Amino acid sequence: PNSFTEVDTMTLLASPNRTFEQTELLWNLAGGQSPFLGPSMPHIESVPVVGDGSGGVYVLQCAGQPGLFDDNDDQPFKTIFKPLDEERFERRGIEAGTGALREEAAFVIDKLCGGQANVPVTARASVEDKGVRKRGSVQQYVPTCGPVENFGMPRRLEDAVGMVPLDDAQAVACLDIRVFNTDRHPGNLLLVGERPHKAACIDHGCVLPAWWALDCAQFDAWLGWPQVRAPPSPATVSLVKEAVEQLPETLEELERLELSTQAQWTLRICTLWLQRAVLTHCLPLRSIALLMVRTDPPEPCWLEHQVAQACRDAGISSKFVPEGKYQDLVFHVDHKFLQAFALGKAEWAKRAEKLFFSALDALFSSEKAKEEALEAENYWL
Repeated sequence: PNSFTEVDTMTLLASPNRTFEQTELLWNLAGGQSPFLGPSMPHIESVPVVGDGSGGVYVLQCAGQPGLFDDNDDQPFKTIFKPLDEERFERRGIEAGTGALREEAAFVIDKLCGGQANVPVTARASVEDKGVRKRGSVQQYVPTCGPVENFGMPRRLEDAVGMVPLDDAQAVACLDIRVFNTDRHPGNLLLVGERPHKAACIDHGCVLPAWWALDCAQFDAWLGWPQVRAPPSPATVSLVKEAVEQLPETLEELERLELSTQAQWTLRICTLWLQRAVLTHCLPLRSIALLMVRTDPPEPCWLEHQVAQACRDAGISSKFVPEGKYQDLVFHVDHKFLQAFALGKAEWAKRAEKLFFSALDALFSSEKAKEEALEAENYWL
């Protein structure tokens, strides 16, 4: 039931307001015809890929189809296709069936900061297989040396940067922190090219949970790397400044993609935390990430506590409630606020939003935040 071998047509989902790279991706996949017209594509075949259990993953291959701007390239054009109806992951604060949207959002967020985390070109599309239309995401296929789980990262910084350069490793961490990645494991961070390798980030269906569900960050792929224990490099400082400057435009793009406002708040919160942690406190990215991870599953992480405090300061009713078999503390926000928040019309909700981010900025900028980060590092030693 998880395999299909022939794709007949493809159409672009959402608005045609695409980046150049996304347009080229879809054009090449469509065999040089406009993907907006849903052309016949009998030359495309789909091959199932063994994944990590989070959903169906297929390679769409156009046999002998040259690239749009390289007529001499006779290699098959490949993309990765993930159908929405085969998503199997579950995360609190991530709506079912939004994996493709989040995959595209991660590409857009990285692209607007120069693409330094090397997220492959990604767009939402639909393909038709034997009369059944499958909606999902298509992502540029990247030839790699394999995932980082197949390699050992040296413990000494001098040796580690020979595996993955300092700036590349820190760019990956910055992206995962900003999007509050709940699924960055060693199997979905790829090494590309000769040593020192570039790191390419894939699998972003589990990023940007709602701002009230920041309870399951996962940065296992890079959290122990020497590169993220080191101080932020000048390139990383510039990247963070760029992320802050580009945030308004990024939010506009995410709005066009129809990413929920509650997910956009997560990007705002995490970008603000990264901004203050790097530019104000000069903290290593590992220390920044540790304050976003639950060290003891039942207990909220530092970031969750700051969000809760900012809610109190803004007059937003919220509380931690024990839930589940192990009575893990789960953060809940008053339903009336979330309803007004979703509608975006109540003036009191807009005032609360302004107060919330002002309070959060003060919390992130405080010396206490820096002290907590140092304590978290000592806890993990």
